[in-house]
Amino acid sequence: MRLNPEKCFFGVTASKFLGYIVSERGIEANPDKVQAILDLADPEYKVHVQCLQGKRRFRA
Repeated sequence: MRLNPEKCFFGVTASKFLGYIVSERGIEANPDKVQAILDLADPEYKVHVQCLQGKRRFRA
């Protein structure tokens, strides 16, 4: 097995990995991603809610 030294981090207390924060305390949500969801506008129509649920595609 070969490791890429540019991608390897050893001895860090916390790191971002696949959109999550991995630390000594465990796996936590990335605050940047959470804030992006909180900043979303409220859905106005039924179609918007269905798009958020993945049940329908929104066509602009």
